[in-house]
Amino acid sequence: MAFDVPSVEKSVVTRMAATSPKLVAEKGMDVVESTLVYSWKLKDFEKKLHYDLHKCIGCGLCEKVCPVNAITMGPVVEVANGKLQETPLIVIDHEKCCYCFLCAVICPAAAITIEVNPRSKIDLTDFPGVGLWFEVDPKKCKKGVDAKICKACGDALKENSVKEIQPIIEKCPTGALKFRTPFEGEVLLYTPQLHRCDLSNCKVCFTLCPSKAIFVPQKADDALKLGKIAVDQEKCILCGACEACPEHLFKVIRRRVEIDQKGKLFSWSKAWIDIINDLIESRRKQLSAQQRPISMPQRIAAAPNASPVKKPSPLSETQLKINLAIAARATALLAQVKVRRWMEQGDSTKLKEEIQNIMKTKKG
Repeated sequence: MAFDVPSVEKSVVTRMAATSPKLVAEKGMDVVESTLVYSWKLKDFEKKLHYDLHKCIGCGLCEKVCPVNAITMGPVVEVANGKLQETPLIVIDHEKCCYCFLCAVICPAAAITIEVNPRSKIDLTDFPGVGLWFEVDPKKCKKGVDAKICKACGDALKENSVKEIQPIIEKCPTGALKFRTPFEGEVLLYTPQLHRCDLSNCKVCFTLCPSKAIFVPQKADDALKLGKIAVDQEKCILCGACEACPEHLFKVIRRRVEIDQKGKLFSWSKAWIDIINDLIESRRKQLSAQQRPISMPQRIAAAPNASPVKKPSPLSETQLKINLAIAARATALLAQVKVRRWMEQGDSTKLKEEIQNIMKTKKG
């Protein structure tokens, strides 16, 4: 899908390119405590993307909306089960990143935030998005009833993070605060395979779910009816974090998304909205598997006057070294966690791109 960058950035790039064709944006990455900071700078215009490892819930919404495939999922299962510490749940390729900030708009945990210098260049609040992940009932809300909880509530609401709001919802003395999801849909459990759920060794769905919508039925009747685990559809925000289940027992179905257009339209607004709408199940591009019968190739008889096939000449020592280097890089690629995730998701496109990049090694 074509993606048009924000008009402010586009006009700046176009104007500078006209006067200096060789001008190239500088990109970089830094680490500040638990935050990875990615930067893009062109002359006096700078954009930064902050990714906080501790806030990320591994839902993958950012990966789904990224228009340039710069985001891939990390070792979500291993992190959720406590086998890895201080490890990113997503991997951002800052060389591919176009700094459009769609990931920041869709993130339900405020794990991705932006910084623009000078600030007057871009105002993210003007961009189309999905709005807030919570709602407050003004009839129930009584500010100051519990000073500590009310202050924490105010701070969490400013951040718009489901992860921060969840414990406050449980403690709100008036029950005025609750989750809001921009999606309409449901979470389906693959009940015929629920016996594969290993609650004693795997806590992925419980750990990742930011709204604590996944629970274990306590009553015998409920356990017989629902199974080992169940989903409270009222609490669920349809973020998709539970789909990281290693047994693939969860399926998030989104039938509609409510988009807040802020009352403003830009040249790129339609492309932006189309990308968000692609989160809807019916709009996702499904890759049909090739089901061709396996058969042995038939021997083709040689033409009467056909010239004999020449044997390929042996590789030079230089080319042999290059081929071995390519094989080593391909082996290292296939051992990476992100490749395993692509294969689990049935996405061969990204793997093909990486292999093609490896094969671009200059031949001798």
